[in-house]
Amino acid sequence: MTCKLDMLCVAAWPQLPPHHTSPAMNTRLTASAIAALLLVVAAHAGAQEAKSGDQPKAPAANGAAPAKPGEGAKGGAGGPPGGARSAPPAAVSVFTVKLTDINQNLSATGSAAPVQSVGVRSQITALLANVHAREGQMVKKGQLLFELDSRSERANLAKAQANLARSQSNLQELERQLTRSRSLQDQSFVSASATDNIGAQVAAQKQQVSADRAALQAQELQVSLYNIYAPIAGRVGRIDVVAGSLVASGVSAAPLLTITQMDPMGVDFSLPQTNVATIRAAGVGATVRISPSTLNAAPPSNGKLSFIDSSINASTGMLALRAQVPNPKQDLWPGTAVRIELQARSLPQVAVVPQAAVMLKNDKRFVYVVGEDKKAKPQNVDILAVIGERVAVKGLSAGQNIVVDGRQNVRPGATVRVIGPALLSGAHE
Repeated sequence: MTCKLDMLCVAAWPQLPPHHTSPAMNTRLTASAIAALLLVVAAHAGAQEAKSGDQPKAPAANGAAPAKPGEGAKGGAGGPPGGARSAPPAAVSVFTVKLTDINQNLSATGSAAPVQSVGVRSQITALLANVHAREGQMVKKGQLLFELDSRSERANLAKAQANLARSQSNLQELERQLTRSRSLQDQSFVSASATDNIGAQVAAQKQQVSADRAALQAQELQVSLYNIYAPIAGRVGRIDVVAGSLVASGVSAAPLLTITQMDPMGVDFSLPQTNVATIRAAGVGATVRISPSTLNAAPPSNGKLSFIDSSINASTGMLALRAQVPNPKQDLWPGTAVRIELQARSLPQVAVVPQAAVMLKNDKRFVYVVGEDKKAKPQNVDILAVIGERVAVKGLSAGQNIVVDGRQNVRPGATVRVIGPALLSGAHE
């Protein structure tokens, strides 16, 4: 059994003299030799296996007993099969929840725009007699700005006044005649028809007085058009006419001047359509903080939201808004670029946490909360507002520790190793 394979093969092969063999005998001898060779090879393999089985087995590297046949190595009680050990706890950093009051602000840029700006025009065509306004002057509503040449119209006004006075005098005379006629009729000196005739004349004269009075009022109105007054209070702009100029009437004519209301001042701005619900919740009257964007400008001031557009601009996706802010010192000038902060709503005592801590699964947002047992458990939250890199959420309590860094390695209910507080860029506690 200890012989070599080649030696066995030589011993198994029959040695016959060549003259003792025939073709049929050669065929039989070849088949017998092949069968004998196969038996020898099988015997040799069995011998090698028996020899290896007699050698002692090396102990396991960790000192454990060798595994039984048919069984794989185990990593310990409850460990995974195949020799692998249990994974170490995931290393995480945490953020400690604090409750605070926050004001949700929506920021935008805009420009100051006057609430009212009126171009003053003449309603009649006439020569300009006097200019009472000055460029850059602050005027009050109803203040005289221009006088036009009204001499012809004043003459017509005097004529209307005279006609009314004559009609009133004639009426008084007829009324006296009617009184006398009635007295004489009572004494049977005049007939009733004569009295009735005078009464009819009195009624007609009263209508004439009313007509003359209306004509006088119309003429007074016509004369008033020759004096041009300020329709609103504000600042006078450039004046391009002088006394003696012919002033044209109508909307196509150039305005004599423009008055711009300076106090309060309007501010036009826009916000994305994603904020429509928040803006509507704030509503007209919400506080708006205005800050001029230029250097060395006036300090910020507070105003009120006065207008929310009824539609969104389809090309830009923006919602147009307007605010009004007091401007007694004229710090805001029409066209000035400004920064706006709309105080949309206040959220009392809410948790403000890093956005990175909030995860999404099955349309639900949650965070991992690390308890005293060092186990991370998922807890659902609702986002109330986005504040830069943080979010205000509902569903957490003060003092809870939530996972920020390393959350991708955490499994629900698994033990974690806290390595310290989360480092938040640009944040302060």
